[in-house]
Amino acid sequence: MEKKDIIRGLRIFLIITIIAIIGVLVFTVNKGTYIALGQMVPLFLLLSLFLALLHLYLDYNPIKEIKNLEDSTNLREVSLYETNLQKYDKYI
Repeated sequence: MEKKDIIRGLRIFLIITIIAIIGVLVFTVNKGTYIALGQMVPLFLLLSLFLALLHLYLDYNPIKEIKNLEDSTNLREVSLYETNLQKYDKYI
């Protein structure tokens, strides 16, 4: 993929997300929503966002898990070609 394709896809994703948020707000906002937003503490929103991202990083970091697996088992990557050769080695 080229960098332009990634940027284009990200822009489309953001546009769809913003349209969806606006649609939800149009159909669900009432006077009580504005009062609740005015009472919200922005620091708690930032803290919860930070903790959620930290949780995702610590729990779903595939690179960390792959390195741990390689360190604990001392395995190396085996290509499909090598596996097929080993399967047919007994016939040679």
